[in-house]
Amino acid sequence: MRRVLFSSFLIFLLTPTLIFAQRDSLRNVFLDAESWFLFEEYTEALPLYESLLKSDPGNDMLKYKIGICLLNNPYQKDRAIQYLLAASHNINPSYKENSLKERTAPSDVLYYLGNAYLANELIERAIESYEEFLEVMDHDVYDQELVLAQIRSCRNAQRLLTMPVDIDLTLLDSLVNTRYPDIHPVVSGDGTKLAFVTELPFFDGAFYTEKGEDGWSYPQMITQLLGFDKDVYPVALSYDGTEMILYYDDDYIGNLYYSRMQDGLWTPATKLGEHISTKYWESHACFSKDGQTLYFTSNRKGTHGGLDIYLSEKQADGKWGPPANLGTTINTRYNEECPYISEDGQTLYFSSYGHYNMGGYDIFYSRKNADGTWAEPVNIGYPINTTDDNLYFQPFNNGNAAYFSIYSPRGMGRHDIYYMNIYSANNPRIYYVSGHLRAEDGSIDSTRTAIYVIDTNSGDTLMITTPTEEGAFAFQLKQGIYELHFKGDGYEELIRPLQITSVSNKQGISLEDNLVLSLVKEEEEPEVFVGEESDIKLKQTQFEEVAGAALLVPVIAPKGSVLVVNTYQDSVLISTDTLVTEKRKTDLQIVPVAGTSVVELELIDKDGNIHRNSLIVVGNIAAEEASQEVLMQEVGDEQEISQDHPLNEVPVGIMLLQMQDASEGPLHELLMELDPEKEGIDGEQELFNYLYEESDARGIDPKDIDLLLANTVSGGDAELLLQQLKEQTSGPLKDYLKELDLEDEGIRNSEDLLKHLERVADAEGFSMDDVRKAMLESLEQPLEVCSIYEELLQSSDGTVREILESLDLREKEIYTVDQLISLISRELEERGVSKEEREKILKELFGEQYGGSESPKRKTPWPLLVLLAVAGAGITWFIIAWWRRREEEEKQGD
Repeated sequence: MRRVLFSSFLIFLLTPTLIFAQRDSLRNVFLDAESWFLFEEYTEALPLYESLLKSDPGNDMLKYKIGICLLNNPYQKDRAIQYLLAASHNINPSYKENSLKERTAPSDVLYYLGNAYLANELIERAIESYEEFLEVMDHDVYDQELVLAQIRSCRNAQRLLTMPVDIDLTLLDSLVNTRYPDIHPVVSGDGTKLAFVTELPFFDGAFYTEKGEDGWSYPQMITQLLGFDKDVYPVALSYDGTEMILYYDDDYIGNLYYSRMQDGLWTPATKLGEHISTKYWESHACFSKDGQTLYFTSNRKGTHGGLDIYLSEKQADGKWGPPANLGTTINTRYNEECPYISEDGQTLYFSSYGHYNMGGYDIFYSRKNADGTWAEPVNIGYPINTTDDNLYFQPFNNGNAAYFSIYSPRGMGRHDIYYMNIYSANNPRIYYVSGHLRAEDGSIDSTRTAIYVIDTNSGDTLMITTPTEEGAFAFQLKQGIYELHFKGDGYEELIRPLQITSVSNKQGISLEDNLVLSLVKEEEEPEVFVGEESDIKLKQTQFEEVAGAALLVPVIAPKGSVLVVNTYQDSVLISTDTLVTEKRKTDLQIVPVAGTSVVELELIDKDGNIHRNSLIVVGNIAAEEASQEVLMQEVGDEQEISQDHPLNEVPVGIMLLQMQDASEGPLHELLMELDPEKEGIDGEQELFNYLYEESDARGIDPKDIDLLLANTVSGGDAELLLQQLKEQTSGPLKDYLKELDLEDEGIRNSEDLLKHLERVADAEGFSMDDVRKAMLESLEQPLEVCSIYEELLQSSDGTVREILESLDLREKEIYTVDQLISLISRELEERGVSKEEREKILKELFGEQYGGSESPKRKTPWPLLVLLAVAGAGITWFIIAWWRRREEEEKQGD
């Protein structure tokens, strides 16, 4: 009994000691975690916070910290959501920082939750989280503009995700890529020398390799050769690969170092120069091709935000001269990083947090203008950019390719280094087309057989090739619409259409069709009956009518005949049409053209005999049209539209492919079955009218067709759709559209705009049929600004033409003439054109549409005119009444 009592007493004495010891241990772990967290060493802080959470599973402060650590780990960003979401349910405005007793989360957990959603491409949830943070944030503590910028990034991401860039990725071999993260590739101009970093278990090692006939050599670690123990990062190689720029942390200062290849070895690195490596943070640099210019980043005094990009020229003594900031076109209030200049010195690539971003740092490029200034940066696009950070993009071959470190589950380790081909109008993807041709009689004479590849848009024969003796053939083509003509002596010509689009097989297009050349059949010559001897009877064979006016010609022909109508002018065939005679007497509609035309009618009877008759039509020109024709002859036919301009109609075949990809359900099934040629569809309006006509029978919701039409017209851009509807409609709908503010109504895309118009249609006095009609008209009628742009492009020269040729209306989001005037004015000002001269140029270009003072001429809104008229009438009435009253008072006084 005494032993039991003694043991109990001993436990009673030791329990508080053990509790305090455990509490001290937890406090020490927490302080260590906070220290790592403070210095942004999230990898070190994460396991400490996780161990604390095991002791206190309901602690939302720890979940908040763990979420941020995971958000800064490129391989665990998806796990961050669950921790930050849980912590966001327990927000405390009185949250205490650095306190182990704190068990709630601060309000900015919503901001980090938005970042986690955005990094994982959950964009709508990200927007909701950011907007919720805006409602609860302390505006004295947090930067509202940063949160709004993140919301804009979400909107940008939604748009860029729908316009992917065409790329190919090639994984570098296993000598370069390892099971560890391989990052920061930099390459010489000829692509034979490569430096990179591998994140090893205890430090980051710098490696160097060269490319020979057998591929990349075994990489050599150069960290010690450069004079460092660890964690030095190559950021650039010179064009010839003999000079290297490196970044070293230098106890959180950040400096740039320089090394050169000497006798096959890299020399110990030295700081890059007093004008480059300073007491401020310099993180990245690159050489121009000739080695005389250095582009680098620094947060020194005089920046426009955080890190800015600077330029320094090499002086006569070989040292780098005083740097110049590249200015606000390139640099923003946020950070710019990783500058690289193309081989030709005309394109600057860099990463930025402050331009048209889709999330985190994005890669941009800017072209150098003729006067040496930089053009507005352009987002390089998805999937090169993602909704996460994108840095250390090493362009190659003037930006047609690049070396880039990417994390992919299909890689060798974590981040791996890839070679990337980037396809564009300047660097089109080439598709390998192959097939097999055979003859009806079983043999192919390759010496007497040819394959003609014809561009259907231009009619040009692009190539002529021959099959092998076995009938195999192959050639290469870029995207386009083609016809393949297979010709052989003694065989009927075989024609096959070929469309190559962005959805075509990039690995190669195999023509699976049954490509068989048929023998020419010997047939009896048919009898030909002409004029009155034919089965085509005409009461009158000569007609005269105003050109362009419809003319009905009575024709008698056997019922059910297929009548071919060929129209010739000056012995040249100008049109062909067919008419099926549903009864014996038929009215043939002809629209005369100016001058004298011969219309030839032809049919083939059931016995194969040919029947022909003809008539003459004289098209007279109306007086006012005649003067216009003279004017047009003087102008000439110079106004041809560029193939790349958005005014060009998309061929029905390609549009159909795009619509098939964008649709689903019954609408998708109808589009997959549709044969435009069979249905006689040769235009965009006809295609959509067909869909609307078939919607009831096929159980298709017309709203699905409306959305497809809206996206076809505008590419999903709400602002563009709004402007097109304004120009193609009238009445209540136009009045409402004029007053509509997309941002105020929360309208982000064309689908939102359609839903909004449907909601307000009845109240505003218009119908969705009005909207549908306006969208159909937009398929045929370009925006006013596009037409004016084309006219200016043809009629201008000098600086104005240079500005217009470099302008992409969609890229600059130019939807109105006002916006075009403002942009041209800005461009002229940037080129040093004086205000007076700008006024003169704009007046000459736009005439009455330009109102002076470098702003478009604006008419006084009609509501204001009415208000002014009423006010004027009121004042006049008041003066008359006052005068009469005064006269009466004077009479009474007398």
